[in-house]
Amino acid sequence: MFSVEMTLGAQNSGSSLTLTAEVRKGVTVSVVPQSLLKEAGFTPSHHIPFQTVDGRSIEREVGEVLTTIGGQSRMSLIVFGDDDGPCLVGSLTLGALCLKIDEEKMELVPFLPRLPIDRPRPLSMRRRSD
Repeated sequence: MFSVEMTLGAQNSGSSLTLTAEVRKGVTVSVVPQSLLKEAGFTPSHHIPFQTVDGRSIEREVGEVLTTIGGQSRMSLIVFGDDDGPCLVGSLTLGALCLKIDEEKMELVPFLPRLPIDRPRPLSMRRRSD
């Protein structure tokens, strides 16, 4: 586990919040205590269900915010978390920013997203104009 600076920006209100967030392997969505988000002017857009580590089902408020880490910015889903909980960076946010965890160096590093290779189609799949 290590920490990074993360800046959140709201599309409509111009609100901005810079905080230190923990990067942990296995965290899917980014989470910020709801009191920090709401005090900074962020508003949730909807609720979605989640499963906790111990298997319980819970529902949380979420919102789409402009997330910036290491100079890269993208829209990302942020969970309005418990007020006494940590700020966490999730793998969905990291993926949107084309960042991954280097477990040896304990830092975030850029990666190139992978696309399927465009291979010639078999003859049986070609259109007559091919």
